[in-house]
Amino acid sequence: MKSKTNIEILIFLTVCICIALAILGFAVQRVDTKPYYPEGRVGKVNDPCGLTDVVCDNEPKVIYAEVTKYTAIETCPQHCINATGSNPIVGRSIACPRRIKKGTKVQIEGILFTCDDFTAIRYDGRFDIFAGYTERDYREALAWGVKVLPVTILE
Repeated sequence: MKSKTNIEILIFLTVCICIALAILGFAVQRVDTKPYYPEGRVGKVNDPCGLTDVVCDNEPKVIYAEVTKYTAIETCPQHCINATGSNPIVGRSIACPRRIKKGTKVQIEGILFTCDDFTAIRYDGRFDIFAGYTERDYREALAWGVKVLPVTILE
């Protein structure tokens, strides 16, 4: 009689523990510990907090991405034509990652650019600002290097 009661108590406790673990496991899975990232992250470099995308309703998308500069000297010494079929313009033209549509406006360091070209596949995820046509522009682009900056995408 006593062993039957012990077995029943043991079964009852086992069932209670299983239910408690199931509830706890469900609750832990329901907690969203990661920030919201839209489909297909832009940029491959994290900021110090570990975020690359910050998305809020009704606000432009801000990402941290590598930003470089290019000139006609190393890219198109004869005649520059970008993906939109026009000549790049200093202070306005930028080559954007391939997932961003042509014509999209982006803002970097307070300057508004138009995505009128795409970066090479090996540099996809990077933004490449058109710096100019002269040797001086080329040297300034080299001095700029690769920077990780916030990029505001205005769609």
